[in-house]
Amino acid sequence: MQRKGWTIDSFRFPFKEVNYIVLVILYSPGEEKGYALVKLDFLHPEDFKYHLLVPANSNGLICGAMDLRIFFRIPPDYEHLGDALRTLTRELGYCTPTKVNSAKSQAEKKAIVYELSDGDSEDEEKLYCFAVKRNPVLIDKQTNKPRQLKRSAHNDQKTQILRPTLYEKLGKDDTLSFCYSNDPEMNYSDEVIIDNWLKNKEKELNLHPI
Repeated sequence: MQRKGWTIDSFRFPFKEVNYIVLVILYSPGEEKGYALVKLDFLHPEDFKYHLLVPANSNGLICGAMDLRIFFRIPPDYEHLGDALRTLTRELGYCTPTKVNSAKSQAEKKAIVYELSDGDSEDEEKLYCFAVKRNPVLIDKQTNKPRQLKRSAHNDQKTQILRPTLYEKLGKDDTLSFCYSNDPEMNYSDEVIIDNWLKNKEKELNLHPI
């Protein structure tokens, strides 16, 4: 994940007739993590707001049995509760990938964008890329020198997931950001986006000749 510059990955986890989406989330620098290596966020595929976020390491989930029982709707009077939880942990181990899988289902893409958007209902619906723009140059207040803004980690991973071929063509330039809309008709092709961007570059050169 870190080699790709990703902070979130995903996989599917079928359990008790529900095919959960599990997000693997890296800790932010300086974030308290104890013995955990990552956070796992279990999302119900039909309602991302119904979720369970737990720390995890190579030994398993770091949380109480009660949290798992309630979230996965295991009856409190279940005769073999311990067996059910051990089965859950074992099945989760089988499903957990050992490397990043770039081939995501549409539901997984939406879940990752939802997490990147931190539950922002407006931004999470913006799945359709229509343009690329150059980030502005700002004057640093401390040094009084110009500083080129770079695209955010959110925008970077979102584009890697939603528009991999466009990212392959333009993603190396980290001073470019990708613009998204919630209108499916704004989901322009790579060719249209790049052509419009080149036209805008020509206009900028004509306005500010070297």
